[in-house]
Amino acid sequence: MERFSRENELAQCGLSYGIVAIMGPQSSGKSTLLNHLYDTDFKEMDTSGERQQTTQGIWLGKGVGIAPLMLVLDLEGLDGIERGQDVNFEKQSALLALAVSDIVLINMWYKDVGLEHAGSRPLLKTLLQERMQMTRLRRITLMFVLRDKPKVQSQVEALKRQLRKDVEKIWDTVHKPEQYMQSRLNEFFRVEIEALSHYEHKREEFDEEFAQNVWEIIKTNRNLNLPTVEVLVARELSEETAKTTFDSFIKDEEWCKLSVDAKSYAIPDFGGKLTLLFERCLSRYDEKAKYFHEDGRRLGRESLTKELFKHVGPTVSSLLQNLHSEFLAKFKEAFDKAVNEEKVPDDAEKCTLHWIDSFGYRCADVKMEGANWDITVNKLNFRAEVEAHIKSKLKAKLHEALKEPVKAALGTADENTWPSIRTHFLRETALTSSISLLHDEDKNEIKSYARGLIVSIARKEAEKVFTHMEERFHQEFLRVFKRGGWKGKEGIKCIAIQARVMSLKLLEAMVAVRLEDYKDDVGNILSASCLAADGDISGIPDSSTWIGIPALVTIITPSHCRSLLRPFWLTSKELVDSILVKHDANEKEGHTTAEIVTIGLVSSLAIAGVTAVALVGAPVTRPTLAMFSILSALASKIRER
Repeated sequence: MERFSRENELAQCGLSYGIVAIMGPQSSGKSTLLNHLYDTDFKEMDTSGERQQTTQGIWLGKGVGIAPLMLVLDLEGLDGIERGQDVNFEKQSALLALAVSDIVLINMWYKDVGLEHAGSRPLLKTLLQERMQMTRLRRITLMFVLRDKPKVQSQVEALKRQLRKDVEKIWDTVHKPEQYMQSRLNEFFRVEIEALSHYEHKREEFDEEFAQNVWEIIKTNRNLNLPTVEVLVARELSEETAKTTFDSFIKDEEWCKLSVDAKSYAIPDFGGKLTLLFERCLSRYDEKAKYFHEDGRRLGRESLTKELFKHVGPTVSSLLQNLHSEFLAKFKEAFDKAVNEEKVPDDAEKCTLHWIDSFGYRCADVKMEGANWDITVNKLNFRAEVEAHIKSKLKAKLHEALKEPVKAALGTADENTWPSIRTHFLRETALTSSISLLHDEDKNEIKSYARGLIVSIARKEAEKVFTHMEERFHQEFLRVFKRGGWKGKEGIKCIAIQARVMSLKLLEAMVAVRLEDYKDDVGNILSASCLAADGDISGIPDSSTWIGIPALVTIITPSHCRSLLRPFWLTSKELVDSILVKHDANEKEGHTTAEIVTIGLVSSLAIAGVTAVALVGAPVTRPTLAMFSILSALASKIRER
């Protein structure tokens, strides 16, 4: 080897050279093909004698008249009788050729295409598989040369297709590292197939085909800008230098402290601090790799930079999360204060914009040139959470502002109830529309929430409407009675009618959610039934909708009203009748009309009132029981007199 190097002046060539190797069956004309290609002088088989091994081991030659320097490897033929069943040398020499060569020529007889062993399929599979286990994978050319091709060109093309298909099948069965499981053959091998005529019998055709096909492909391969050995060595050294420099970075005390702190709180000017650490690390690499080939040095630097960014990625994520949490908490505190102090929209909008902008500025501190993390996503997520909190807080504020007032208004319902609720609803929801930061769909969502809250309260109050009507009747009866100005039985009947009218105003208010001003005749329909002497409810339609009121906002349907009014009429009539009866009996005992009414009301209320409640399954409320107790005490005092 030393003599070869000296005779061919390899030292003067440096590392700028290429390597081509040939393998194939014994006595298939491999040496002859190389001599023809590169003007080498490998020993060729004597065709006049018997077939025997010509090339033993691996022979090295130098291409003549080719620049840059081309080294040629002539490998011992496969399936030689001299080695028998020992195929280890065949595999080892073939792997060597794959490891060092830019081009590997595979010389084979055309008639062996498709055959298992003669076509070298097991060896080819081993080569491809071992090739994928190498640490440095570069694309090389596999050139199959089919010797002594058939005369018919269509047969030649069919052979080429079959051979290419065979190679693809072998590739599919090759065990590959996980990162290359989905890789295609052409990512690692440039497969070329050419066929040549018989070297001796058709020499002119052989020379023409060789010049037009084989040599053209080899020249093309030389022009593919494949890396030279010098570049490959530089890449190896650069990657090793990059790895040791990276290992030093991850142990750097400054970086370790910065990494730990970033997981606990938002560090100001994090990007600037990290940039300085990166620059220091890359400078160390540059110093160590300054004598390497430029291409290798550049690739090593790119690899190191990529690994640095990959390593700091989780730390950056922790920092941005801490920044997110810190600024979101401060925003919530400031916004809630503005809303609680009724400083909407001015102060609320100012604090919202302030914290959104502040978060954006601090995110910009994390930015670094060449970094692949996108703070735009973090800013969008922060704004989304800010908007979500605004909606949540405004909903809570509306809940607080609407719940008790609406409930109280429905509890004392009259003709002014819904106009009052509507005004309150519009005033409170107007605050939402005044916040320009919210999108229209968000404003509509908050307004829908307020509407839904009122509907929910109204439905719950409507479930107790019978009890409310009964209490309203008793309250109104006593109120008018105490006011005076009425006389005898007819006066008592008039008071009862007035009390019923007021009770039905409460029912009218509970019929529907009137956040819009509907034109309907519910009040007149209910009043008509109230004035009927026998409590006639035929004027109320037995249906599920009211004319003029959408079904969507209806709470108590006409049919439901009919089921409420009949027992209400009966219980109120029973109460009034009992008072009238007692009026006649007690008048003889010398009680005043007021005393008679009070005694009758108390004694009848305890029975008729509670019975009426039971008729519809409604609970006896605390206010009702309290009223019973007060009136009972009053009646006892009257009787004592």
